[in-house]
Parts: sequence; C-alpha cells; structure tokens
Amino acid sequence: VLDAFDLTDFAEWLKLKFTKERSSFNLTSKKERNTSNKSIKSIDFDVYMDKNTEFNVFGLIIPNDKLCSQIDNNQNMEGQYYISTPLELLFLSYIKVISKFNPCYNLNLRLFIKEENSELTAKNINICRNVSINGIQKILLTRVRIADDQVVKITSEYNSLILEYCTGRFIVPGIQVGVKKYINLQNTTFIQFYRIEEDIYSCKMTGINFEDKLLVSHKIRIAQLENSVLYEDIGLEFKYGCEILHLFDTKGVIISPDNNFKKIILSSYYQNFPVYYLSYPVYEIIISSCTINHQILIFTDSTKRIRLYSVQLTGHSMVAIDHECEKIAIWKTTGRFVISNIIKTSPLRQAILNLRNGVFIFGSNFSKTQCSLLLEHVVIKRRTIVRENVHVLNLISVVIRRRAVLKINDDCEVLLIDSCKGNIDFSGCTNLRSLTIKNHKFIYHKGIYDNLLSLHLENVNINTTLRLGGNIKNVKLVGVTTRLFKSVQIDRNCEMVHVRNFVGSLDIPDLFIYSGKMFTRRMITIAYERMSDTFGGVMFFNDIYLKNDYEIPSNVESLILRNFMTNENARLKINESCKYLKLNVYQGYIDVSKMKSIKKVAFLKYLPIFGDNCWEFSDQCKYPVNKIGKKKINLPINIDNVIIERVNIQSNYSLVVNENCQNVAIIFSEGNFDLSRIKKLASLKLLIEKQGLINIQFPDLSNVTNLEVSFDSNEEYFNLLLSKCINAKKLVLYNVVCELHDWIENQSLLGYKEEMTPYELSELKSIVGAESRAYQCRLSYDLHRNFITHSRPIFDYNRQVIIRDLSIIAFSIDKESLKQLKRFFMLTRLSIVTRTIFAGLFDSLPFSLNDFSLMLIPCHVTVDLGIYAAEDIDSKKKNTKNINLVNLRLHGLFIVKMEQFLSFPDKVDVLEVMPLAMLSDKEIQVRKKMWVKKLIIMQMNSRTREIIRSDYALEEYYNHLLNVLSQYIDFSYLEEIKILDQDTEKLVDPRDYSTNR
Repeated sequence: VLDAFDLTDFAEWLKLKFTKERSSFNLTSKKERNTSNKSIKSIDFDVYMDKNTEFNVFGLIIPNDKLCSQIDNNQNMEGQYYISTPLELLFLSYIKVISKFNPCYNLNLRLFIKEENSELTAKNINICRNVSINGIQKILLTRVRIADDQVVKITSEYNSLILEYCTGRFIVPGIQVGVKKYINLQNTTFIQFYRIEEDIYSCKMTGINFEDKLLVSHKIRIAQLENSVLYEDIGLEFKYGCEILHLFDTKGVIISPDNNFKKIILSSYYQNFPVYYLSYPVYEIIISSCTINHQILIFTDSTKRIRLYSVQLTGHSMVAIDHECEKIAIWKTTGRFVISNIIKTSPLRQAILNLRNGVFIFGSNFSKTQCSLLLEHVVIKRRTIVRENVHVLNLISVVIRRRAVLKINDDCEVLLIDSCKGNIDFSGCTNLRSLTIKNHKFIYHKGIYDNLLSLHLENVNINTTLRLGGNIKNVKLVGVTTRLFKSVQIDRNCEMVHVRNFVGSLDIPDLFIYSGKMFTRRMITIAYERMSDTFGGVMFFNDIYLKNDYEIPSNVESLILRNFMTNENARLKINESCKYLKLNVYQGYIDVSKMKSIKKVAFLKYLPIFGDNCWEFSDQCKYPVNKIGKKKINLPINIDNVIIERVNIQSNYSLVVNENCQNVAIIFSEGNFDLSRIKKLASLKLLIEKQGLINIQFPDLSNVTNLEVSFDSNEEYFNLLLSKCINAKKLVLYNVVCELHDWIENQSLLGYKEEMTPYELSELKSIVGAESRAYQCRLSYDLHRNFITHSRPIFDYNRQVIIRDLSIIAFSIDKESLKQLKRFFMLTRLSIVTRTIFAGLFDSLPFSLNDFSLMLIPCHVTVDLGIYAAEDIDSKKKNTKNINLVNLRLHGLFIVKMEQFLSFPDKVDVLEVMPLAMLSDKEIQVRKKMWVKKLIIMQMNSRTREIIRSDYALEEYYNHLLNVLSQYIDFSYLEEIKILDQDTEKLVDPRDYSTNR
C-alpha cells in the first residue's frame, strides 16, 4: 500500500478523480473510526468507462459519515470482497475485481447513498472474485458476468432487485434452486423482485430454464413468468403463496400452499395448453392469445370470473361453463361454447354457441342488481332461450339458423339488435324500456312500443304506422324509411328527438307546429332535446333547406344551425324565449323580431346583414355587404355575449361590438374589430391563426376577469392583454393553437357549451376528425417558447395575489417558471398541458392549490414524455405533503412515471386519469401508493379509442388499465371508480382490483 488516509478529519465534502495514469494509487480503510467533529454527510459516486479507454475517469463526490468502510477490504485478490459503500466499489474497480468485459460496450457503475436510501447500478462488467453486496436497497445489475466458481451474494433484504441478462452464480434472499443456495443464470434471463409492502413482493422472471425446482420464499402479490421452461415435475413453488400468477408461454407446473391463487393469467400458449391450472380453486382465470387443440376446458365452481381473449378452439375443443359466475368475458374468440346457466334450449339438450371471432360478455352492474349480456358474431342453430334476470341484452351480428329462434327473456329491460339475421322473439318483453334496432327488419309489437321510454331505429324500413305513446322520452331515427301512407307519430311529451336521413312521414306535435306531418329528405339532421341545465330545450338543424316559414317552438332556448339555407320567401322565426344561438348559415333569412332575451350568439364562417327584425345571410359573397354603403357592421344592441369563429371581414369594413357586450370571443378570424365602445368587458378570448390579418381596437381592459389568449402569431396582442388585464382572475394562455386538437374548447372559459347536444355537433371536433389524418401538428415546432419569458406581466406581485385560475398550454416550463409559480399564493386551480416537465414540479405548486391538471399535448404524432431532474431544488423546501389537493387530473403516463418526480401527492379526494394508448407493466417502480377516494377514467379522444380497439376489447383494456393503476393507487381506500366512455358512465367496484379486501 503506497498511501492510506482518513478524510473525515478535515473534509465535509471532497471530489477526487482517479485516472488510468495513477496506477500506483491505492485506497484502504481503517477499522477504527475517527473521533473528529468533522463528518461526511453523503456520498454520490459514479464510475464511467467509455469503450475506447480501460479506465477513463473515476468521479467521487463526498459530503457522509460512511467514508470509512466498515470492513477492511483484503487486497490480495483472494477471499470475499464487499460492496456497501462507494469507496469499496471504487476499490474493487481499481484492483480489477470489477472490470468491463467487452470493449464494444460502455461500462456503467453507480452507487448512491443518501440518508436511508441506497442504489447500486452495474452494467456490462466482469466480476472475477466472490463479492458480497451489503445493505443496498435498490440493485440493478445488467449484463454482469461472474467468473466460474465465484458467487455474487446479496446479503440483506432489498426493496428492488433487477438481474438482467446476467451470467453466473448469484445468492439472492428469497430465491433458490433445489438444495443449492445459489441460482445459476444464463444471459437470456431477466429476474425482478420489488417490495410493495413490508413483507410482500411482486416479481417478474423471463427466460428461466433451471434443471431443478425453483423455490421462492417471499410472499408474492403478483408473479409474471415469460418464455420460461421449468422443471418437469414441480417447476416452481411459492412457499408463502402468490395471489396473482401471470404465465406467458411458460412450461412446467407451478404450485403454492393449497394452490389458492386469486387470479391466474395464461397467455400465448399456441400448443400444449396447461389445462391443469383450471382445476385450481382460483377466483379469476384469464386466457389470452392461446390456441387450444382437442381439449375441453371445464372450470371449477370456485372460479367466478372467466375471461378469454383472442382464443382459438380447434379440433374437438370446447369450453363448458355450467355454474354461476359473476363475470364471463369472451372476446375475438373462435370455437364452441356451452354456457348452460345463461343460454338454454331444453332441460335435455345443451345450447351450443358457435363463436366466429366472436364476443360473449356477461356480468352485473356495480350494485349487482342488473345483469347484462352481449353476443357478437355468434351462430345459433337451435331454439335458444336467454335466461331470466338478464336486464340488458345486446345482439350484434348474431346469426340464427333457419327454423331456429332466439327467445328473449321476459324481464329484459334494454335490448339492442344490430345487423342480425334470423328470428328474434321479444314479444313477451313487457318490461322493455329501451329498444334499438339497426340494420335489421323492423319488428313491431304494439303493447311493447307503448311502454317504451327510448327507441332508436337505424337503417330500417317501417311498413306500418308507428305511434309512440306518452311514455316515450327519447327517439332517434337514422336512415329510416316509411312506406306510402304510413308514418311515425311521436308524442308531444318526448324529451329528445334525433332524426337524420329520414324518408317518409313524421308527425311531432308542438315541435313542427306549422307543418303537422313533415316530409323530409335524405342527408338532413333534425335534433331536439330538453336539457336540465341552463340551456333548456335545444334544437339542431343540419343541411336543412327551408322552403316555408318555420317558427322555433316556444320551449326551445338554444338553437344550433349548421349548413342551413332558406329560399327567398321562407323565414326561420326565432321564438321569444330563445337565449343561445350558434349559426353556420350561408344563405337565408332569420326573423328575430320576437327575440328579446338573447344571451349568447356564435357566428361560424359568416356574418349576416343585421336588420332590426331580420338577419340576412348571403352565399353570394363570403364577406358581409352593407346595402346602404356604410363601412361599419354594428352588432345588435341586445347581444351580450358573442363568439366570432372563422369569420373573414372585408378589409373596408369593421365589426363594431355594442357597448353592452360583456363577453367576446374572436377565434381564427380576420379583419377589423372595434371593441372600443364596450363599457365593461368581463371575458375576452382571442385565438389568432395568422399574424397581420387582424386589427382590434380594445376598450378599457381593467374590468376583464377572464382572459384566454394565444401567443402564436400574436405576440403584440398577447403582451398587450397580459399587461392591461390587470384584474383578470382566470387566465388561459396558449403558446400555439393547433386545429388538430380538441383541448381548445375544453379549456374555454367563456362558458359556451359546445356539446349542447349528444351528437358531436362541435365544428372543432369535425375539423379534428377531418384533418388529423392529412396534416401534421404545428405544436411540435414551437414548443421551445419559454413560459416565464413571454408571460412576465403576470409575475408582478399585484397580479400574483389576484389570479385564482391559471392554464398554461404548450409552453416550455423551466425551473425558474416553477419557482415563480409557487408565489401565486391565491391560486386555487392550475392546469398545465406540456410535453416536458421538471421533476420538482409538485414541490413548486402553491400551498393554496386544490385543483391541479397535468396533461400531455394530445398530438397524433407520438411524442416522448420528458421528466427532467431539477437538482437545485432544496429538498428541505418540498411542500407536497402540505398541499391539500382535492382534485388531481393527470395523463396516465405521469402516473406510471411518478417515480421520476422528486415527490408526488400522497393523497387526493378525486383523481382523474386520461387513458394511455399503450399499456405496459414491465417497468414497475417502487413507491408508496396514493390514497384516493374517487377515481375517474376520463373520456379519451376518438383517435386514442381507435388505437386501443385495434388491440383490445374495450372491457379488456379498462380491466388492464385498472390493474396497472392498482400498482400506483391503493385501491383499498377507493370508494368509487367511474369510467367515462362515449358520453356514458360506468361504475366499477374497487374491490375487484383491491388486494386488501
């Protein structure tokens, strides 16, 4: 030894560099501890070797009292070596016990010790002597090679262990093969164990091929085995049990005490399907992507949940289920099924269902009071009866052979028949409340139709007069044709009517009060709905050409016109009670003589010539033309709230907004706008698409409380509005606006309800659907704009005490921005839409915050999420536990990457999660789970939904999503789970996913 010393006498922190040239330098450690008052506070040690240099740079950063090793390392290259401190790791690297094994790979060594946490990372190294790893909580070894007859021993309990493509002998607590204490790994093996509770682990093993029984002595919550070959007799035993077992093309028998697994998942068995697992007393079995040859699958009575996804039953294979189940889900499966407890024929014969890439889903609702059944792509060859107590029945592409009949149970309440063939008998369904028939012959039973609350007919021919009585509440007719002298008559009490592409006679009293029986033509849409909120009755016309005068019914308060026209003599008369108008009219006359209490008007694409009693729209010119030659277009005095969207005003004209107007939105419009006459402007929304094509004269802006503005091509107005709207309490700030995305309207603060009706009427949504496949997103080129740089006016102290609600969309948010956000101590709601964020985000949130939203930019071009470390944030100033968040809204990707944040909220009342298009549970992090009272799975956009449906049944996807979320959220504390999908809500029992109940 050329040199030996103890640094704790004089160093609180020290950085040492050891290079290849210092080959004579050695380190040792003293057995006796130094008694000096000086001490080392922490250690962060990194070793990196590039592929061109044997030893490049050793970096050692010391601020900890563990500088002196607790064990005197022997340097004679014999015996046992230890790794428990960074200096010991450095020492082993120096004496070549640890070295890189291939010049083509980079070597990576890292041992991090801070307070009670310790992490060891080793990649692409050789270990030529026995080494013991002591007291390290998180261990990641990748492509580590152990010399023959040498062993790496992990001597203490760990929180996380990953052995990835390692070779050689390892002694790991909780794992052994046969009577040997060590396991001998091959370079195709992946082993992961991670602690999820005090004495409970989950694990994943891939490429296992041992010649003896593998014994796992940890108590296991979830075990995943992929592409493994186990010992022929008993390949693996869980000594203290396993709750959930997931086998992916794994051969061999796996057991546990009494084989009492809660769930077994069998995936990707294309031959030699392990049918013996079905005899285990398992609560739930899932079979996915398997081929079953000449086997009959029979489940035990204890199996209450059965799921089959993408299964092929060949030869004489069959699935038989004859006991009561809580859930049966069969999706995209081909084969024969006997499910006698649900589908019957007679007491002496079994009903055989032939599925051809078909679907069979049976289950009960959240309250367990109603059962539902879905049959899709199923062939029925004999008379078949649906059992009693099935209240919701959906039949899609079901084929009933000739002379056979499918008899619907009498207590069915909701029935859907879509694209089916054959005889379906629901004549006894006197309790039926909702009926949907699509692409099928019309079936009429007068007594049943008289009691209906909801009727939906699509692409059917009606050969009788259909009278819907006083009970009817909802009617939807799409592509319906009535025969000559036949009609559809709807009672005046109906609350919702939607008619599209209807041919024939339609009689709706009070809705069409002047026309009585109204003959319509194809390609039009008429919709009416009574809404319980402030919008009252809503009426929608699409592609209507009005030939005669028509007055909007007196109970309609909201009117939406799209592609609407009238002839020269016809007038659309607005009633006295109308409050909301959304107009896309390119030719026609609207009589407004009775309109008095209008609250909000939205003009899309065209402005009319405003008269005292009539608004005239013309398709002769895209710009408004004033007949008496005035240069100003005056907005009527009775309009208090106006939205101007995609309107181009002729250059020699100016739109003058009246003095009483309180809320103004100008969206992607061009021309001159004079707002200077407004006395008290309360809300302003300004989204500009092209710079220099708009000129606005503003009024006094000190009264504006709600401001929504985009920076894109609008820097001058953006800065002006942020500076002048000094009393704005709510701000929505866009870096750039892209028409491909639908979050423009979702973040709108003006309160105009774009989704007035449930028929996807929003113009913006139609643009999203039409353009998303043709154009690229503009956002990806402008995300570099820094938020604090371009929004400095709002960081004034006087503004920080005023702002209550802030939305930041598509800006770059750096560390300085996070620090400034914390100063908004009156902020109660914050929304951020971004692609990258710093790891210290949650430590920078204001204490006053109770509603926080963090979403990814919803671009159809896939982008990677970046969570960057913020090393200069003082850990003592972490305030996550001090924030009392009530509502937290997150994209699912932030949930699964929560470990990358410096801190994360431990507890919220309501958590809303935006679903991920791709789910993966391969990289599971160790973290204390969140406590949540109510979990809401948010409604995904249509693009994400299409991606998911190409790979999953939606039910399978949501089940998988909740299983993944259960690794990060403590479901035992959940009171409610709600899934939002296509304007419907589905309640899920949290107990189905909790492991503690």
